[in-house]
Amino acid sequence: PAVAQVQEFLSSRFTPNLVWVHLPAEEGTDRAARVALMPWLSSHTAQGGQPTLYLCSGRSCRQPVVGMEAILAELDAALAK
Repeated sequence: PAVAQVQEFLSSRFTPNLVWVHLPAEEGTDRAARVALMPWLSSHTAQGGQPTLYLCSGRSCRQPVVGMEAILAELDAALAK
């Protein structure tokens, strides 16, 4: 459900310069395959078992944002710039 909420939110906005990566919280094939392609994501984990956003630009990421309400607010503010 959280992934679908973020996808719906982003698809309702014009985001030509945005790259969105869903990294499953559980260790497994999907996570391992994505980390193999993008090794810098290995340290990006869900905080407290909740959906967690890492908003990155260039070679640095902001502090993680936890929980859907905070994630959507952070994305809304970032896309408004």
